Amino acid sequence: MGQRLKDADSSIWFKLISVYRYIAKASKDGIATLDMGIPSLGERLTLTGRVKDFLGDQEVLLSKLAPKVLLEKTFTKDEPQKSFAEIWETFLKYPELPMLENEKVLKDTIIQGVQNGLFGVTIGEKIRYMETVSAEEMTDDVLILRKEIAEKMKKETKEGPIPPEGGAPQPPAAPIEPRPTPEKIRKVKLTAQVPWDKLSDLMRGVFSPLHREGAKIAPLEVKIEAEAELGISRDTLDLKIRETLSQIGAKVVEEEVE
Repeated sequence: MGQRLKDADSSIWFKLISVYRYIAKASKDGIATLDMGIPSLGERLTLTGRVKDFLGDQEVLLSKLAPKVLLEKTFTKDEPQKSFAEIWETFLKYPELPMLENEKVLKDTIIQGVQNGLFGVTIGEKIRYMETVSAEEMTDDVLILRKEIAEKMKKETKEGPIPPEGGAPQPPAAPIEPRPTPEKIRKVKLTAQVPWDKLSDLMRGVFSPLHREGAKIAPLEVKIEAEAELGISRDTLDLKIRETLSQIGAKVVEEEVE
């Protein structure tokens, strides 16, 4: 009896996994369908684990990325630099690019590229090139620089300004005054109108810096007004908008529907 129950349980799992074998993924040309095939005998992965392994095998989901590929995929020929946040957003935005498992993959790639001299980074006011950088230093506002720019900036930092040829010796430079400590503000309150398609910039340039300062950010109150000439589907409102608000723990204070 016990063996029959065990066989029945195994049969149910196999049938379920066999049914959920297709993955729909956004692509440059629309939606691409990927077939994972029938699970092999003895395989006992969860559906999530099976999807992750399959995407990894197909090199659609990456746990590692070569620094050279990072430059080729995210920099245009005339772009000298890009911020960490911009590069991460590029991988999230464009479906023709491979998916990265998490931000750590991107951080590790940049760290490797800096160590190997494929590119450099600016962290604060320092140029880091051909040296070790820690993952903790990889924040949203770190700038990734092309190799030639990083080399030039690093050289200028080491050598200082080049004296003019010939002529009398130049007097020693005046000592650099220490930079004054920025004034501390206890509280800030802003009211702003932000285009809906700039919310990622708002997160990157406003909330992330405040979070890094250790600020406690009050819950946001968002006012949404949307109107469509052909109408908005009731399913969109009920199954997507309201469901999303519920999942993120949002409290709807006021709602009007016409």
